Amino acid sequence: MSNKRKQLKQRCIDVMNQNEWINPLFDKSASIYIEARDEFLEQENTFYTTEAMERATFQHSYHGFLFSLLEDTHRYTYLATCEIYLYEERLTQKNDSNFFSSRYFLSNASHHIIGVWERTLRLSGLIYGYDFNKGSWKYSQIYRALKKDEVFVNSKVFGLLKNLVENNHLFAIEALRLGNDHELSVHVKFEKDDDLQQLAESCFINVKALYEVIHFFVERFQKECFVRVQSIDLARFRWSIPLNSAKIEELIPKELTGELYTRLENSFQSLSSLILDITGLGPIAAPYLRQLDDKSKYILRHTDPIFRLQEATNSLRFAYNLMGRAKETDQDLHEVTVCFKNMDYTYFIEAAITRIYSVYDKVAVLLHQHTGLGEISTFEQFIRHYSDQSGNNPELLSHALVIYETEEYKDLHQLRQDNFHHIVKENYIHHVDGEWSHANNMINASKNIEILFPLLTEMFDILKAKLLSIEGL
Repeated sequence: MSNKRKQLKQRCIDVMNQNEWINPLFDKSASIYIEARDEFLEQENTFYTTEAMERATFQHSYHGFLFSLLEDTHRYTYLATCEIYLYEERLTQKNDSNFFSSRYFLSNASHHIIGVWERTLRLSGLIYGYDFNKGSWKYSQIYRALKKDEVFVNSKVFGLLKNLVENNHLFAIEALRLGNDHELSVHVKFEKDDDLQQLAESCFINVKALYEVIHFFVERFQKECFVRVQSIDLARFRWSIPLNSAKIEELIPKELTGELYTRLENSFQSLSSLILDITGLGPIAAPYLRQLDDKSKYILRHTDPIFRLQEATNSLRFAYNLMGRAKETDQDLHEVTVCFKNMDYTYFIEAAITRIYSVYDKVAVLLHQHTGLGEISTFEQFIRHYSDQSGNNPELLSHALVIYETEEYKDLHQLRQDNFHHIVKENYIHHVDGEWSHANNMINASKNIEILFPLLTEMFDILKAKLLSIEGL
């Protein structure tokens, strides 16, 4: 192992070790909030009018939301640091097929880092007075607006962000995430995982900055109470999303006693068979893959989503096994982890959800290519804008529309938007409810894999037919 690789892994450990003094700061901030809330509840009937009680309740809810947003930021910054470590670690274990690859963890890190910066700018917008009722909710637009605010510009958060932007470390990770989540996965453009080390370094520089941001905000929470503007509707931030308990409690027992396992194993076998088919086409495809051009991208855009869906399947299978291990050892589900704290069954469920949703957007690129309709966009946008047109391949579009109308897709779409753009609700509800909700998410994710497979097979068959034809691509 090179000194540079040791150095990056050690730097990750050094950053993670900051939790030893940051965690007590979170505990202290939470205690201050809980004491103030409890004091209010004890005195509300004696000292407060109904109107004052409503305002105070609003304020406590608002403060709780902001603090939870910061907790989410801390949780996923920590996980991103673990993932950078594991990217480096797995480079030395390439022959071990029993666990996930280096690029798996680097992809997760990029997704978490950009999600954390989005939460950070959402939190900054709320604290520094950004008008979410009038302005864009995109984090880039929030940042652009906040750059006009003198108080924010003089804050530590702005200084750290400005440095990352000027040195391209933020944009490099956003490009990595965009490719993996919406377009052609970035790693397919490189010969081997070792070539992604510069991106791993940029990931590290981001998490190091984010730990400084977390420290900055958690100290502010100990000293300040952020006043909620009356016009802010927390429902728009997907705060306090209710669980459909009746639906979940009816579904889960049946699924966990066999149906989920069978579905995952069937999906794994089907995707493995399709990947063997891809491998079989290797000699024919090889001449087109010597350089990255339109023809090689055409091939990779058909195979990339298949491999991503197999990663998602393996993630769910791994999560299922961790749940089984917890049952066998009579432990709570969150107590069974691998490699690092918080890398439990929920970590791999969330990783699967991210990948499945990315496959939908990669399918949108192929729909654009095969139908000739519209601009390249997300699956959601493509179907909404072009579902009433036939294009060059109406069968593919019709199949995609059927998927779009399913309850399984709609639930996954909303879940991914909440988890990436807002907050992961399971982290802030009672742990038993959280376990039921995670299990429900896992089941729905497995059904989306099952739904997507036939459409990916149809698209792969188009590629296969072209490669095997006399004309070729």
